[in-house]
Amino acid sequence: MGNNGNGKRSKENWSSIDPVLINPSGSMHEGISMPGFEGLPFRGEVPDLKNDDPEKLQPTFNQKAHIEILDLWNETQLTRYRDICQVVANGFGAISKEDMQYDEKKKSWRVFIRWLEYFTSVKKGGSNGGRS
Repeated sequence: MGNNGNGKRSKENWSSIDPVLINPSGSMHEGISMPGFEGLPFRGEVPDLKNDDPEKLQPTFNQKAHIEILDLWNETQLTRYRDICQVVANGFGAISKEDMQYDEKKKSWRVFIRWLEYFTSVKKGGSNGGRS
């Protein structure tokens, strides 16, 4: 059991996740470059690719998971929801879970959305580590 911060033990037992499993390419949080590679956005420093480069230098396909709860009566969050849907429509991502609930007080919808953002990258240090 884990410590919940007040000296008492909680029922949760979270083990740490190795950062390499979360961000194998090392570029998960870097900016996007377009036109990208093979039709997908590219994250990280864009390499000077050559056909005879070894496999470890070739870009690989990656996904970044996003989990959001959006209140669609809020114009900023409604715009965010539209943007996510457009990313998916453009082929740069996929929705893996979406649940909508109607809020009677607001007379509008609240959305839980888990979506994946697609991108390509070269692992920092020249080893791709991703899946092709």
